[in-house]
Amino acid sequence: MLEAIEARVLAKIPDGPNRDNFIGAVRAVLYRYRGSTQYADEYLATLLANDTNENRYTQEKSLLGFFVSGLAALESFYFGAYFIGAVLQPTVFTSTARPRRITPAETVRVFQGAFVGDPFSVTLAAITSALQFSEWSELRNFLAHRVSPSREVNLTSFVSLRRRKPSGSTSRVDVWKTPVPSMLDANLTTSRLTWLTDQLVGLTQAADQFTLKHF
Repeated sequence: MLEAIEARVLAKIPDGPNRDNFIGAVRAVLYRYRGSTQYADEYLATLLANDTNENRYTQEKSLLGFFVSGLAALESFYFGAYFIGAVLQPTVFTSTARPRRITPAETVRVFQGAFVGDPFSVTLAAITSALQFSEWSELRNFLAHRVSPSREVNLTSFVSLRRRKPSGSTSRVDVWKTPVPSMLDANLTTSRLTWLTDQLVGLTQAADQFTLKHF
């Protein structure tokens, strides 16, 4: 579906920076999302390994990659969407000459003004307004500009994936002390990857209908 959207839009964009930026955005969505899934798998593997310094390094590297790549996939979609709007209303989508100004918030703002009530505009706005998007942004910014976050180590009677202990035994559970404190367990990435996938699917479906209508 993303390839069909790309083909419709490229048929209307002549050679030049706008075309190059749009193509780059589409590729970034695909590559960054793929990267986030691979980092998630790498992180899950660390939960089954012994708790060594090397394993912690791999764990932190995987989580950094997961949150940076996942948010980049969404941001790249919004970046590309801006150039879709620019094809239709170039006098409104005026930041194409200054790509650094194109953020998800800016894309939402301009779409809401140019295409009031359109399902694509509504979808774009809904995702950036979601709590999950704000949390993801917080974690990405925190991890990208700070050293590895500290941890709290608790003992619990829950099953430990890392130790593979039976239910009811005493196990170690680490709490990741970030702006959004989280248990260092499988749910840390699996629930967020599910949310990310759902949002990208929703955006793609909305963009497909939008380009079918306008292109």
